[in-house]
Formats: sequence, C-alpha cells, structure tokens
Amino acid sequence: MLGIVVSFGIFLAFEDDFAREDGFLDKNDKRAARAQGYVSAKDWKPVREKLAENAAKAKAQTPAATVAPVNSLPKKSSRLCAIGEPISGKAIAGKRSVPVLNGPSESSGSMINQTASAAFNRQIPETLSPSADLELLCESNGYVQVIVTGFMGQPPTPPALQGWVKKESVSTELTEDQKRGLFWDFASADLTPEDRSFLRVGALKILNDDKRCLRIDGGSKGSSSGGKQYYVTCGGSGGELFNVFFDKADAIVQTPLKHPEPFDETSSRRLCEAAIKESASHPSTVNIHSFMGYATKTFGNGNRFVWQTFSAKNSYGLELTYQALCTVTPDGKSEITISEKK
Repeated sequence: MLGIVVSFGIFLAFEDDFAREDGFLDKNDKRAARAQGYVSAKDWKPVREKLAENAAKAKAQTPAATVAPVNSLPKKSSRLCAIGEPISGKAIAGKRSVPVLNGPSESSGSMINQTASAAFNRQIPETLSPSADLELLCESNGYVQVIVTGFMGQPPTPPALQGWVKKESVSTELTEDQKRGLFWDFASADLTPEDRSFLRVGALKILNDDKRCLRIDGGSKGSSSGGKQYYVTCGGSGGELFNVFFDKADAIVQTPLKHPEPFDETSSRRLCEAAIKESASHPSTVNIHSFMGYATKTFGNGNRFVWQTFSAKNSYGLELTYQALCTVTPDGKSEITISEKK
C-alpha cells in the first residue's frame, strides 16, 4: 500500500513538469485552459493574459469595503471574458448545422469535432442544432460565446462543447412547436413540402397523444415493417429513445397516435418457455429456472425482451445450463436466441 501512495505522490509531483513541457505555466494553468475549451498552450496564452488584465482592472476599480448589509450590495457577474462582455441566459440554436467558431469572427476558424474526425479520417467541424441546450457566456462584435449544457434533454458528454457562434444563429425564446416538445428543424430536412407538413402534424399529434414521448428531435420518411410512411424519434424519461411510425392517415384521424403497447408479460413469458422446449434436443429434460433466472424489459418501439435461464440434458446425458433471449413484438410474434451459460 505504501508503494502505491508513494507512486501516486511522484506522479502528482511531475504533473507540473508535464504541463510545462506542453507550454503551460503549471498543471493548474493547463486545467484552467481546458476548462475554457483551449487545448493549445499557444492559443491559451493571450487569453490567460487578457483574463489577468481584466481581473487586475476589476480589482483596481473595486471600492473599499463598507459596512453595508450583504443583501444591499449590487450583484456582479462572476465571469470574466477574455474577449467581449459577459452575458447570461439560456439559448437554443435557431436551425440545424450552426457552425461553432474558435473566436468571434469568421477568420478565427471552425472548431473541429475531434471524435468524428478521427472516426472518419477527415476534418469534421463542430455544429449546433436545436437539440442542444445552450448557456450564453460572452458577446463580441455580433457573436456570442456559448457552452452546451444539455443535448436532447440529457446532460452532455464531458467535456462540454464551448465556442462562438453568430448572435443571429441563436434564440433565447422557444417557438410554439418547441414549447410543445418538437425541436426537429424541418426546414433543413431533405424532404418535400408535403412530407414536411405531414411529419410536423404527426409529430405534434404524437407529443399530444403519447405521454412517454417528451420531445422529438428528428425523424424521416421511411418504411417500417408495417409499411408506415413516416417516423419520428421520441425522447422519453431517463434518456430513452424510440421511433413511432405513422402514415398520412394516422396523422389526421382522431385515433390517438402513439407507440405500440408491448405484448402482455405473462403471455410473452409463456411464448418464450414454449420456444425453449421446441428448441431443445430433449424437451422432457428442460428445467425452466422460473424464479431466479427470469427477467424482462420493454422498449419504446413496443418490443419486449425476455431473458430466461434453463437447464437441459444433451445427447450424452450431461445437464447443461443455457440462457434464452426471446424478443416478442407488440403483435405477439417471437424470436428466440439460445446460448450456453458459462
């Protein structure tokens, strides 16, 4: 245990050296740069100096302390902007594919999505869509600095994206559709005006009829196994995502439009047990582990998964344990996959 503690202490001692090798003042300077969205020490240096300059000015302008009650003191922004003036508030991108820049001008260049660029082996710029929840940070020359605080109603994957966009590209007010949960930017979709119209009507109907569908951030024209012409992707509680398919008639009739209800659990379990016995080489030796070996889960598309362990004898008379996964669709059709449980 002592060796582990000593090794960890040595690592911490060298953190400053590692940071200096990268061009930063020390490990704290490097962490401050990353917190502001800067990876390069060269890009961070002028920002750090500007922040220090602003802090010195603010300190010089601060009046001497008085005995005034705390509640009577004016509130000041705790944020210092390396460029521009501090602003605050929530915002949302006005359309899809809003480019994110490194600074408040086109000449500052686009921020690069490092993960996507590595995956596709080419530079892919960062962009924003109405699905991203934004917080305003600073403003300069017709541009605003924003940080992503959520995506499709869920917390963003760290580190949170932070950059500059044109002020005209974001809005601090939700549209009527967005207030109802429809965040999909139909105008940017590669669809005919007629398809856009039916998708919007269907999407708003689903948000009204299906209480599990809390917001819609996308969709398309496509066919499901049932031949439905359109679908939208609903976001539910806990980050659940599921598609709801519909056609033109579904979008305008009075019948509620929502995801299909899963097949009954008891019936699904019986279907799975029957499929296990039909699949076994020696059905008479099948022993269903009814209590400890059973689990089920339903999904937004109406499918139900049933996990069931069981034991059965093989042709040599040896009893083995298996895991069955049964998929039961809303209309009661089932498929089974069996694997030996180690």
